Amino acid sequence: MNKIIAHLKNNASVYFVIIGCLIVLLIVLLSSNQDNSKKDYVDTKYFKVININEALKLFDSNDNSVLFIGRKDCPATIEFGKVMTVAKAKYGFTVNYLELTDLDPNSSEYKSLIEKLDFEYTLYDKTDKFGNFLGNTPMLIIIKGRQMSYGYIGNMTLTSLETILNQYGVTNEKN
Repeated sequence: MNKIIAHLKNNASVYFVIIGCLIVLLIVLLSSNQDNSKKDYVDTKYFKVININEALKLFDSNDNSVLFIGRKDCPATIEFGKVMTVAKAKYGFTVNYLELTDLDPNSSEYKSLIEKLDFEYTLYDKTDKFGNFLGNTPMLIIIKGRQMSYGYIGNMTLTSLETILNQYGVTNEKN
């Protein structure tokens, strides 16, 4: 027993270093696991988050509306959300945000939304009705006069977004 105690006393600093390294390694591993599990999401606090029935009601109004359809964890949607937030702050219009992952593709409302998105669009060399591309994100839809007057799929710069918003009467600025 005296040999064990003598060994521990002589090598205490080595054991403290080993235990310290294990603690640091454990902390690094735990913090890296937290970073990997944390995802970026679309920041919707400045948007009006709507459901599909509210999105369909936008087509019943004569007011100009902006409908932003996205996927909360899509990197392009996240980036476009930031651009949209800046434009909203600058011009004061309402951004209606519809989360794609909340939609049931088999519902009658989903099919009605596809029908409302009756705007010819080309994506990846395929031309079809805009609604048939539902599922690609982000989507920008401008509703004017009870119908879709503009649609775009993908991210865009603030300058491009401002030009489109001005052209379709969403902002109060003159071209």
